[in-house]
Amino acid sequence: MIPGAAFATGEVTAAQLATIPCDVTREGEERRIPGSSGVASRKVRCEYDGSTWGWEEVGAAAIAPTATFSDDTFTVCDDVTPTKCFRLQLSSISAGQTRTWTVPNGSNTFASTTLAQTLTNKTLTSPTIGDFTNAQHDHLDADDGGTLTTAAIPELSAAFTPASASGPASFAFAEDTDNGSSKITVIAPASLSADYTQTLPAANGTIALAPTITIRDQAGGTVANGATESITVNCSAGEVVMGGGYAAVSSNLQVVHTSYPSSTTAWTVQWRNGTGGNAQYRAYAVCAKFGA
Repeated sequence: MIPGAAFATGEVTAAQLATIPCDVTREGEERRIPGSSGVASRKVRCEYDGSTWGWEEVGAAAIAPTATFSDDTFTVCDDVTPTKCFRLQLSSISAGQTRTWTVPNGSNTFASTTLAQTLTNKTLTSPTIGDFTNAQHDHLDADDGGTLTTAAIPELSAAFTPASASGPASFAFAEDTDNGSSKITVIAPASLSADYTQTLPAANGTIALAPTITIRDQAGGTVANGATESITVNCSAGEVVMGGGYAAVSSNLQVVHTSYPSSTTAWTVQWRNGTGGNAQYRAYAVCAKFGA
């Protein structure tokens, strides 16, 4: 009467008992489940409780709650398709430890660490999120998965400082980590009269800071009447010329050609003396230095 006669008559494992139907044809039949790991063997009987048939432990309404099963003998199989079974594997538990799983108060489905599943109505406390590559929400509001605060993203929280009563908003850009931990911080003005937009150029380049402006000048020599002379004012190292000009002692002293930038770092002025006597003059260059 027992499938697979490889074991003693009337003796079955828990897994084998799960495959033996209990019905009116087996009413009163008994089976013995041998013990293991210090657990005594148990006797079960096929009984009808007035509504359903089932294998009941002799002398108890059900299997004692303190019973211990080996994970290789405890198997739960589907009642319609017995080949669909579920088994626990406990090998990952540390020796000497007993782990307790609390069943939620409601029907549910186990969540897997690798299977694709949809989780709903879950509150995650202090989660560690690898990335948002497969995120299906933009997290802008509650309908889109809930808002993410700056503090929820450590890297952003470390770089961005929101505006507050003590100061404007700022964002820090760090150098290569193999070079150090220095940063450049972009910060808004403490006070604005309106909203403003700073548009970056659509090209590669470097942002230039406000330059340091210095006016360089140089005196020319004495120019004889009717003579023409030029003088060039050079900017200092690291400076570029932004403009230039001249000044004359005599009102009749005239520029015969032009006042112009003769290079990216120099300004040249050319004169002709029409005063009727000797005259003197000065030339100027407006020089700018960008950066430190």
